[in-house]
Amino acid sequence: MQTTATDTGAGLVYELWAPFERTLHVTPASSALLFAPPQRVVAVGAAASDSGGLPAAFIPPFAAEVGVFVNGAVNPPLAGVHVTLSPPPADDSTAASASPAVFVTGANGRYQAGPFRSTEGYTAVAVKPGYSLVPTLLDPFQFEAHMLNSISVNVVLASYKVCVCVCDV
Repeated sequence: MQTTATDTGAGLVYELWAPFERTLHVTPASSALLFAPPQRVVAVGAAASDSGGLPAAFIPPFAAEVGVFVNGAVNPPLAGVHVTLSPPPADDSTAASASPAVFVTGANGRYQAGPFRSTEGYTAVAVKPGYSLVPTLLDPFQFEAHMLNSISVNVVLASYKVCVCVCDV
């Protein structure tokens, strides 16, 4: 199979050569762009090229738009926080809602999520054992971290040693 791409100024035009009577699933991918439709199924037909080579497959164009990114943070900086971004529910019973996505903060307490068509209606929940993480009032993707207290109590009964840990006191 051979693929070539040409920049026409209005976008990339791909030419794909594949064996006769093949079905191809074409899925564009980008770290910053969103595509519609997300995938196309293309059947390689009987029309052979003028040079007697393999039949050509025409791939209808994809629409692309620049996605929106969430740049969130935990303050004070805290690594290893799991932030779950959940999309709003679908607006009608026939449309499927996107799945929640989980991102993890780096050593600087920051995370980046996306691309999304819009972040309107998205909710964010941050979790790390031993911490209370509360979204800020001005930005639901920014969190304040508060370390929880813990008390460790050793209880000795006769010749047995029992350790009890009480957390979030």
